[in-house]
Amino acid sequence: MKNTLIKVLNLLMLPDLFRFSFQKKSITVIYYHDISAAYFEKQVKYLVRKYNVITIEDLYSYLYEDKAVPNYSLLISFDDGHIGNHSLLSIFIKYNIKPVIFLTAGIVGTNQVFWFHLPFPNSKFKENLKKIQDKERRRIINQQYKSFTICSSPEALTIEQIKEMRPFVNFQSHTMTHPCLPNTDDRTAEYEIVESKKKIEQIVEKPVFSIAYPNGNISDRDIYMLKEAGYLLGFAATKGYIYKNANPFLLNRISINDTSNYYEFKLRVSGIWYRIKNLIK
Repeated sequence: MKNTLIKVLNLLMLPDLFRFSFQKKSITVIYYHDISAAYFEKQVKYLVRKYNVITIEDLYSYLYEDKAVPNYSLLISFDDGHIGNHSLLSIFIKYNIKPVIFLTAGIVGTNQVFWFHLPFPNSKFKENLKKIQDKERRRIINQQYKSFTICSSPEALTIEQIKEMRPFVNFQSHTMTHPCLPNTDDRTAEYEIVESKKKIEQIVEKPVFSIAYPNGNISDRDIYMLKEAGYLLGFAATKGYIYKNANPFLLNRISINDTSNYYEFKLRVSGIWYRIKNLIK
């Protein structure tokens, strides 16, 4: 039933309607995590046909320097820095797109496991860990899952891979260890914000000026720290588009959710999905 409804909405050309109505004069930022190369290339073919793919520097200039961007502008981004992102490099080059990858700076170049990949009993348990104080989350992981925190092969990009990709990718921050920032104490929040910027700049030898908030969570305290550290852009998980008057530290993004369903992808990138998703569960 769900897949049938998704196809019907596409046949009615609702993605094109939304694209024309809401995305022509705005900037759309989409984000992935660890999509396969085959599915990603199919989606990129659609994106370069329907949108003008821009860079994060273009977005910065649009917000801070009042520079124009093309109609139907779209920025492609990835969260975490999964090692699978390296397999997409040839696609970035082939289609002449320069995405931004937000790196979990303390995980890249190591064999550490992303904490949200640990073998928790169920998804509800993991979601609850995102809601509690960060010290308690770390205590639970150290006590119950410490033996699972190192794997035999990297989950995140290696330093060598990042350096290979840097002419074709803009690398920015996703903190050091991927905590939910509002749940951290002041000292931890400052460490996550400041040290991730420093480490990535050391690797890529380019300025780091933006951050994607882990889990999309952010507080006024965190924004103050970001400004003090020299960040200029911050991406939340609020659904929608970016307009000229947007708060540069509360920028909207649309999750593609690494979907392999092409019709669902088209609904997601247009922004329809978040308005109707309760109808198609």
